Amino acid sequence: NGISFPDFADNHGIFWIRKGNTILHSGASLGVSTHLEFDASGKSGYALMTNMDASFDPAGYQEVARLVRQAVEEFLEAN
Repeated sequence: NGISFPDFADNHGIFWIRKGNTILHSGASLGVSTHLEFDASGKSGYALMTNMDASFDPAGYQEVARLVRQAVEEFLEAN
């Protein structure tokens, strides 16, 4: 499960979170956003880095995130 601490939930570690069989990390600063997600088996994953964050255009950011996730999922299913 990686490094964990008593004050964190069982599915949290330093800088990452585990959801089912997915391990992920995300972060943001003014004007940028990052997301790293991969299958715990290590067979697939993706890193997304943008020069856009939700403070600029929340609806637009969510739409970009949805389209990227959809494209990645379609690619992974086909390969």
